[in-house]
Amino acid sequence: MKTMVKNTKLKSLLLLGILISSAGIQAQQKAQFSMYMFNPLAVNPAYAGTKDALNANVLSRFQWANLEGAPMTQTFSIHTPIRKKNIGLGLSVVNDKIGSTNYTSVNGDFSYKIKLNNKKDYFSFGLKGGFGIYNANFIERDVHDASDDLYTVAIQNKVAPNLGFGVYYYGKKHYIGLTTPQLLSNKLNTTVPSSNSIEAMHLYLIGGYVFEFNSLVQFKPSLVAKFTPNAPLSMDLNASFFLYNKFWIGAMYRFQESVGLNVVLYINDYLKFGYAYDFSTTEIQKYGRGSHEIMLGFDLNSQKSQFYSPRYF
Repeated sequence: MKTMVKNTKLKSLLLLGILISSAGIQAQQKAQFSMYMFNPLAVNPAYAGTKDALNANVLSRFQWANLEGAPMTQTFSIHTPIRKKNIGLGLSVVNDKIGSTNYTSVNGDFSYKIKLNNKKDYFSFGLKGGFGIYNANFIERDVHDASDDLYTVAIQNKVAPNLGFGVYYYGKKHYIGLTTPQLLSNKLNTTVPSSNSIEAMHLYLIGGYVFEFNSLVQFKPSLVAKFTPNAPLSMDLNASFFLYNKFWIGAMYRFQESVGLNVVLYINDYLKFGYAYDFSTTEIQKYGRGSHEIMLGFDLNSQKSQFYSPRYF
């Protein structure tokens, strides 16, 4: 009997999470990442081209490991500066699967930067444009309430256009950005009137600063705050050390949700590998085994910038 109650509670928690994030009880939130500081292009188009390299990143996140229907996210991004034009171009692809839903977005990014002073601080603004493809099949779920219209929903290849905007101020040791990568409020579910599933506007604030203790040790605190209408404020804080110009090691805290660790190793001037682990501080931790992220990054042009190391941001 105790096992049955526990399993019922687990299914209820999981189903509630799936419905909240995917079926429109509240506004749908975008995927979250623990190693956000190594892939700002995922949210801010103004970041495109700000590294003196053709940069590419692949990242996979497995949230609440071993929990059936838990979120799984894969993202790919690539961006480059256009020499002597102050222009940056980028492309980002995100695939996010939660329970019976799957959302894939493809966006192009354009940025233009302006040099502000002799310290070589820059201000960049960017535009993001593209589309998302939404699929959902709640028919396959176990029915707990046969009168609930939600269990009759099957959405195939619902295309949703996207437009975003961002600004980014950065220099050798600092950066701060404000962006809304999702300006359009697309309705994803039109088959059940009682379900208000929309792709709501997101507003992100990102920032960080590098303190140089000496030539071998640097310290970088950073944050990302995310605001979505009808959803709780999300805030991530990270504190990482850069050691011997070879690897980052740090800790993170997601407000009222999780804590974790991250490490990024620079294998050579072109290639870096990262791993992050965080575990929930909420009720869900009783059933999952934490969340894992794996990242692989490439700097395909090894020419170094004269004003900041691309390894910082």
